[in-house]
Amino acid sequence: MLRIVLGCLLAFSTIVAGVLPGVARADAAHPVVALLPGVTDPFYFTMNRGAQRAAKEENVELLFQVPKAWNTTEQVPILKAFIAKHPDVLLVSPVDKQQMIGPLKEAADAGIKVITVDTYIGDGHYQTGKGDADFPLSYIASDNLEGGRVAARACKGHRR
Repeated sequence: MLRIVLGCLLAFSTIVAGVLPGVARADAAHPVVALLPGVTDPFYFTMNRGAQRAAKEENVELLFQVPKAWNTTEQVPILKAFIAKHPDVLLVSPVDKQQMIGPLKEAADAGIKVITVDTYIGDGHYQTGKGDADFPLSYIASDNLEGGRVAARACKGHRR
C-alpha cells in the first residue's frame, strides 16, 4: 500500500516536472489531477491522503470521488463526470480489465493523461503500440511478489 501512495507522489512530481506539455513548477498554471479509486475502502482513502499531500506540495488541484461498489456501473459515471471537467491527468484504479478500456480511451482521446494505479486494463503493458489498451502512460502498483518474499523472510525469522 505504501508503494502505491509513493507511486502516486512520484506520478505527481513527474506530471508537474514535464509530462504535461507547457506545465512547469514555476508556471502560474495549476494542473488538475483526478483520482478515481475502485471502491470505498481504507486502502483507497490512504492513497487519497497521499495524493492530497502531494497535490498541496505541488500546487495541483486534486479531484477525488469513490464509487460505492467495485463495478463498472458505479465507476463509469464518475469517470465521465471527470472527463467533462477535463483534468490534465487521471489516476484510476480500473474495476475491470476489459470493460474499462473504452471509457478510459474516451479520457485519453479527450487529451487527458491516463495512469492506472493498483489495477490495470488489458494486459497491463502500456505504450507498446500494440492492442487497444496500451494508451495509458503508466501502471503504478505494489510488487506483491516482493511483498510475499519480505513476509516470508520475516516469518522465517520468527519460527518457533
